[in-house]
Amino acid sequence: MDIDITCIEALEYLDDSIDGRLDPSLKSALDAHLSKCRPCRTEKSLSLGARASVRRHMKRVAIPPAVRSNILDSIRPAAATSRPSTGLAGLLGISGWRIPLAFGGALAIALIALFVVNNKPGHSHASPADGSVVHEALNHFDEVLDGRLKPDIRSDNPLVVQKYLEERLHFPVRMAPMRQFNLVGANLTTADNETTANLIYERDGQIVFMSQYDARRLLHGTHRYIPEPVLRALKASGMYTSTGKLVDCTMAMWLIDSTLCTAIADIKQDQLLANITETDTR
Repeated sequence: MDIDITCIEALEYLDDSIDGRLDPSLKSALDAHLSKCRPCRTEKSLSLGARASVRRHMKRVAIPPAVRSNILDSIRPAAATSRPSTGLAGLLGISGWRIPLAFGGALAIALIALFVVNNKPGHSHASPADGSVVHEALNHFDEVLDGRLKPDIRSDNPLVVQKYLEERLHFPVRMAPMRQFNLVGANLTTADNETTANLIYERDGQIVFMSQYDARRLLHGTHRYIPEPVLRALKASGMYTSTGKLVDCTMAMWLIDSTLCTAIADIKQDQLLANITETDTR
């Protein structure tokens, strides 16, 4: 019998599905729901992206035998005494077989705590905070990948996001109709008394981050600025592109009237340019 699930149920099942712990009948129902629901697909992609970021920025260390033993000893009594749905668990609709999973989640958290942050992560875009909007955009991209910079508004509707941003900005926002990436949402950041619009796009956990600035304020600001090589390229061709420290990290900057747009992604330059050429870069 086919099972229909709601978005709330789909989000509840995502982690178990990604970890390979979901019952096959529920996994079929979840897959059917995801095939029809873009917001839930986006949530799954973001979850996969967050996990990938953890893997990039942390390295495994051996778990001390005593710690492993203590964790397992604390789980066994709870698993042994679990019963079918009764009491508070029954009232909340939590079946007996799901109760030990809560302790499994606690174990996972404990194991994550035994990871050590790599002081020199292999996938960092970190740059000096020197007022350069190039460096600022790279740092914000890192913050999005790490989950530190989250959307203020979540929507895949460009008109909704544009209205939200322009009500809070003094310059026009340019919504980029990416060919291969879906709009997730946007947020606002402030530096040197100027506000920047940040758009986030994704596909299968791959993020394209776009910042938009009032170029006039950057040219006459007290601290933030457009680097001279970028200005020369913009004047000569209308676009600046750069490949970062990582082979597949690409940045592109272009002007639309007085709005400076910046796009960054961990993809090859030709792929990023193929997507943003759909925008109005005149």
